[in-house]
Amino acid sequence: MVRAAILRNLALIVTIITSFITLPLIIHLLGDNWYGIWVIVGTFMGYFGIIDFGLTSATTRYLAITWKEKNTEDIGKTLSTSLLGFCFLSLVIIAFSLIAMWVAPSFLEDPSTGPSLRIVIFILALDMAMAFPMAIFQAVIVVELRNDIVAILRMFQAVVKVGLVYWIVSIEGTIIHIALMTIGLNILMRMALIVVANRYLPAGVLRLKYFCKNTLKEYFHFGKFTFLGQIGDMIRFRVDVMVIGAMIGSSFVVPYNIALELLRMATEATSNVVTGTQPIFTKYYAEGRMDQVREKLMFLTRINVAVSTIFACSLLLVAQPFIAIWVGPEYLSAFIPLMILTAIMPIGVGQNSAVQVFYALSKHRY
Repeated sequence: MVRAAILRNLALIVTIITSFITLPLIIHLLGDNWYGIWVIVGTFMGYFGIIDFGLTSATTRYLAITWKEKNTEDIGKTLSTSLLGFCFLSLVIIAFSLIAMWVAPSFLEDPSTGPSLRIVIFILALDMAMAFPMAIFQAVIVVELRNDIVAILRMFQAVVKVGLVYWIVSIEGTIIHIALMTIGLNILMRMALIVVANRYLPAGVLRLKYFCKNTLKEYFHFGKFTFLGQIGDMIRFRVDVMVIGAMIGSSFVVPYNIALELLRMATEATSNVVTGTQPIFTKYYAEGRMDQVREKLMFLTRINVAVSTIFACSLLLVAQPFIAIWVGPEYLSAFIPLMILTAIMPIGVGQNSAVQVFYALSKHRY
């Protein structure tokens, strides 16, 4: 756990540093208009994430319960059922992306950019569709508490991304090059996760014979409340960029997204201090040790609130001069939305451990 926490935080530091390097490069390469479109498309693709209907959270929880017994049939039923469910949902994503490819160019001011936009939407939708089935391998790594391996892979991915962005800038690439880079790196990451997860999987667990329709119904029943929560999160966090792009213009998305990126980095840094606790809470719950659940929940909540408050105050103190140096003084307008959003960060981050407990206890409907 200690090694995983150290590597996880180191990976976050590397990711934040590389994001600081790549974001201004991409902005200046694409320009405000195309970068705004890139952010809008990425946000729109994020909407597809709710199409898993909570199956990801259900897979992780039920796998955590069955994993300690090392029963091949039970593990096979969980993973094989989830895998087929994810494959079906991937086809749904492809179908929706075809519709999006058809209608999206009609919202552009310049119709000549439509073909490029369609290609980008297809690439990112394909990336999202491939991500769904990989969730079962991610779940294996999570329940094995081997987040240290994931951290190492993410550091490698972040470093390679910097090199590729520099190369794309050197050849004066386009938004399509950025999209291809994104899906390429994600494919490499997923292949590595499959290799790692297979080290811990019992032999022969991924078989069609283990698929169970009733189990899938049970998982979707568990996940339906996650789905509702995801819709709430989407409305809270993923609508503003779309509204700005539609009502004001894609170029105005740039300063707002700069504020969101800074807030995201600060939030991840805070959340990373205490994360990956759901399998632990699930284990306590399965063993009937509710006293440990309560004790750890209060302890972790205090840490989350304290650390997030420190991060929020620190971010506001240095944000203005940092933005001017980072992306240029012409984007200082990003400070105002950043100030508003950062003010409520401790309230949101402070709930992280409580949310993990609700999922572990199957009380997430609240």
